[in-house]
Amino acid sequence: MNGNPEDPTVRRAPEEPPTPDQGHLPPRLRERMEARDHRSGRARGGGVGLTVLVLLLLVAAGGFVWWRSYQSSNNLAARHMGEQPASAVPDQTNQAYGVSVGRFPSEDAAIGERDRLTGVTHLPVSVGQSTGADGAIQFRVILGSYTTRAEAESTGHVLQQQAIVKDWQVVPLSQSTM
Repeated sequence: MNGNPEDPTVRRAPEEPPTPDQGHLPPRLRERMEARDHRSGRARGGGVGLTVLVLLLLVAAGGFVWWRSYQSSNNLAARHMGEQPASAVPDQTNQAYGVSVGRFPSEDAAIGERDRLTGVTHLPVSVGQSTGADGAIQFRVILGSYTTRAEAESTGHVLQQQAIVKDWQVVPLSQSTM
């Protein structure tokens, strides 16, 4: 072999400007390392896909936790309303009570409120017709059917605390349609 750098039979690697982290390595060794990194998938920027995957998983987990807590808070009123107070003594008159949550001049408005409450509380809601003091027909929205006034009052308090209804009153169900 001829040691002359001008000899055309001698094959040399093209000269590349040295990079800061590989400036001291011979070009042939650097080529081998780059080829190995390329084959193993460890080329620069290869960790971006993994980072994106981890971020997507974290966002999905956070969304799931938020959704579950949202569903739990929406059903909290329904869970509390189903509980019977320990001190509740059944009414001796066998009277049933409901929670009146509104009076409406039109049946459509009362049905709209009934549908909203059914979706939020998952409790039975009914619409009854009554006559006001001035003789006008009104439609009353009644929530639940309770054996004691205390149960109905407890439900009314929970509804108000959860900001589901603004005003309420306990009414005997036999009078709810008057």
